[in-house]
Formats: sequence, C-alpha cells, structure tokens
Amino acid sequence: MKIAGQDITTPFDDSSSYAPDWRHQIAQAVAGQTGPARLPPELKKDEDLKAYVAYLQKKRKPSSRPNGAAGRYRRLIAWYDGAPAKHFIEPLLLTEASYTTITQELGVEKEDVRLYERLFFNIRDQDGNLTASHLLKRRFAFGEALHSEPDADEHTVWRMVAITAGYRGLQAVWGTVSWAEHADPDDVIHALVTNELVRRLLLGNMRTSDLTRLSGNHVMRERMLHETGQRSNDSAAAWKLVTQLLQTAAPTVVKPDSAPETITKQQEALKAKLDAQQNIEGQPVTDQGMQAGMEALAAVVEGHFGKE
Repeated sequence: MKIAGQDITTPFDDSSSYAPDWRHQIAQAVAGQTGPARLPPELKKDEDLKAYVAYLQKKRKPSSRPNGAAGRYRRLIAWYDGAPAKHFIEPLLLTEASYTTITQELGVEKEDVRLYERLFFNIRDQDGNLTASHLLKRRFAFGEALHSEPDADEHTVWRMVAITAGYRGLQAVWGTVSWAEHADPDDVIHALVTNELVRRLLLGNMRTSDLTRLSGNHVMRERMLHETGQRSNDSAAAWKLVTQLLQTAAPTVVKPDSAPETITKQQEALKAKLDAQQNIEGQPVTDQGMQAGMEALAAVVEGHFGKE
C-alpha cells in the first residue's frame, strides 16, 4: 500500500508478511504530510490509527497543547524504542495470554497493552485474539534476527519460547513458575532448536553439509536408542541411554579380600623367602681349584660304572 509516497505492507496487502508496526509506519508517513491527513479507504474507520495520527500531528506543532493521551503515547513509543517493557510485552503478546493476564504479569495498564499491540506489534485481531497463523507468529518472533543477526539474542529467544511453549513456558524461562507446572523441557528445547534451524536457513547461514551432519547425528541417536532398548516416549530415555553407555565403559574394580589376615600371612611368607635368598647370596664361596673338581667328577663316574 502506497501512503504519502511510501510503500508500507499492511494486512490488507499481505496477511502473512506485514510489518508488526504497520500502523505506526502509516501514522508517521501521514503525520509528516503538509495539509490534512489522508488515510486510504480501508483505514478510515481505524479509530486507533486516527487517534495516533492526531497525536503525532499535534506533536509536530510547538504551539499546540498535548491532549490527555499524550502521556500514554510517549510511554508506548519509549517501549517501542527499546525500553525494558518492550522485551516482556512482545513475547507475552505472542502467547495465548489475554490482555488482562498480561496486565497482571507486567503491572501496567490494560489499555497500554492493547494499544501497544495495535500500533507496534499487531499480532492479534481487534478483539485481542491471537492469530492462528504460525508462519506470522514465527516472523514476529524472529524480528530483526531474521535479517541480520547470526546469533539470536535473549529477547529473540524469549519470543521463540512464546510461540513454542506458550505463556506457561515463558513463565518457566523467566523463573516465575517451575517446569513441573508446564511440560517436559526436552519438548520445548527440541522445538526451540527447530525454530533456530529455520531462522538460520532463512538467513542463509546453513549449508547442505550442515543439514547432512545433523541428519546423521539424529540417525545415530535413534540407532543407539534402538540397540539399547531405550526406544520409548519416556522423557528420561536420553538419560537412561547415557547411563547405559557409561556402564558399558565403566572399569572393573577389584574388591578387597574379605580376610585381611590371609594377606598378612602371605606377605610375611614372601618376606621370609626374600630374606633367605639374601642370606644365601651373602655366603662366601671358596674356590678349591680345578684339581678338586676333576677328582670329584672321577669319583662320580667310578661310582656309577662300578655299580654295573
């Protein structure tokens, strides 16, 4: 949709790839025009957009007095520009949590939540119902990381948790509830890894060789699970597999003798033999010469044949 000379993608143009802040972009373009604001026919009944345009127009006129909503708009724009609230409200808007629940979670006004969604993060319909399009939720979750970031920052990860594990999963990541109150964390991690792989594929940071290696790792894991009899839906199967593999490689430990006195006796006997050997080696040997040897040999021979 071309507005004030700018091309802005809205849900009326493409319901699967419009910008989260399309109303904000339109309001900025229209408010910057000289003369009366002109909105496309599709948007003339959009009260939130018209009120925001009016605020921006008055803001551009130094002599005008701010209306009663000026403080709210300033607050929401500060969130949009990177205030901490932005990084909490956007993941929550991606979950099934209602505006009332989000208000209680963040301690802000309900109208702030509703209006922020309408102007800066439009993932819900006019009644506050979350879109059913997983493609659109994924695009909103990836945000700028879909275009430039090689590694997703923690705020992108929070949004990915939101579309993967919902409100309770997001609370578990933030530490406000335990995983036991939600679901198996392995399922959440698996879904997060899948989303991250999709993001990197869209960024062009994945090669076919990477996918082949990942596929090989998955096949190897499945094979190990099958061969060790651990193929089941049990969430602890992976830990059981690791335990079994460690047991197969565990060293054999020699148990101590149940009768220590037996070892003591064997040691004493061995020591006595060694002492005796040393005594023998220490005895002097007298050399009586070759003549004595010949005489002894002759006596042995004579004795042997003399018996015959």
